[in-house]
Amino acid sequence: MNGSAKSVYDRRMDRTQDEAKLEKRRRRANIRRLLWSWGNTLARIQRLEQERAAFRAMADDARMTLRSPSLSGMPGGGARTDLSDVVARVMDEERRYTEQAQRIAREIDDAMRLRNCIEDCVARLSPAQESVLTWRYIDRRSWTFIAYKLNYDERSVRRIEAGALDAISAMIEITPD
Repeated sequence: MNGSAKSVYDRRMDRTQDEAKLEKRRRRANIRRLLWSWGNTLARIQRLEQERAAFRAMADDARMTLRSPSLSGMPGGGARTDLSDVVARVMDEERRYTEQAQRIAREIDDAMRLRNCIEDCVARLSPAQESVLTWRYIDRRSWTFIAYKLNYDERSVRRIEAGALDAISAMIEITPD
């Protein structure tokens, strides 16, 4: 048998190790996506609050339309018409706007739960890991900036980040969408 030939056992071990490395990369990628979402949460919440305020204003406008004066049939006032279809449409619009505002409120609650969950995990990390994640995913800083601030080289900063990702991965379980 040739010295360079691997046994079946060695090939299986290599395959198992490769699969484990691939799984670790997938978990880290999922945690990174989660952390980018964490960084975007404040901006997303502000945008959703603006949308919700706009839908509330539209619902209020729809309600005010119902209270506007109706046509009286007086000379110059136009012909008397049945307003039931207009009222029904306005009420339907108000309902849709209110539903949109409620949907947005649920999205805001979900975003806040995500943010709180991640912040709880990050708070359990070492100070260096917490700094790296905050600068990278909240402040959107470059690896060079983070390395300079921590007085490390970039490779060390990336290792710190990888350790933080592994630690968070052990704290939470991410299910694929």
